[in-house]
Amino acid sequence: MVDDFEKQAEAFFATLPALMKDAGRGAEQRVRVLRAAMADVGLVGFGIPEAYGGRTDVVDGPRRFQIAAQGRLPTEDGMLGIGLNMAVPIILQYGTEELKQYFIRRALRAEDIWCQLYSEPEAGSDLASLRTTAVLDGDEWIVNGQKVWTSGALHSTRGMLVARNDFDQPKHKGLTYFIIDLEQPGVEIRPIKQMNGLAHFNEVFFNDARVSDADRVSDINNG
Repeated sequence: MVDDFEKQAEAFFATLPALMKDAGRGAEQRVRVLRAAMADVGLVGFGIPEAYGGRTDVVDGPRRFQIAAQGRLPTEDGMLGIGLNMAVPIILQYGTEELKQYFIRRALRAEDIWCQLYSEPEAGSDLASLRTTAVLDGDEWIVNGQKVWTSGALHSTRGMLVARNDFDQPKHKGLTYFIIDLEQPGVEIRPIKQMNGLAHFNEVFFNDARVSDADRVSDINNG
């Protein structure tokens, strides 16, 4: 027996070839067109409250959608993994209501594409050794430093940033978690060329980049 969800999925996939034909060739543009269309018919954000653009009325939604897709979903969707699997759950758990209302819906629709700004040249993935700084200036934080091995940064509009705001705290303290706009002055992204000619990883430099305190996810010193 075919239920309403399967009918919705099949109706969407029937329109998908024409939709993607008109979406252009750029990967970012194609994924935005795809995700917006999926969101418009309720095929994103399974398990996420409807208030944030998700859907909670379908049991085991991700698996059922994957089965319904039967390989018909374009591969461009893969560039959203960090945003959907890391940024969204953290914002859901720790973010203010304002952050949830704004960023989760945008992530589900691919209006924002995310990267993870953790690793540094002298710290690797040892977060306790981070040296990128965030200094409070009124209601904004001024960010200076460098991140490295950042997957997908060149295609990203937002970053999950962990920065140090207090060097006097113990190593695992003094860190704060922010959402940073990567399309602002003071942010430079440099691709790291790999032996195969691709540039999946990037260096990201911050020179007096700014983050509103409203976009701080963690408590200060508790990132």
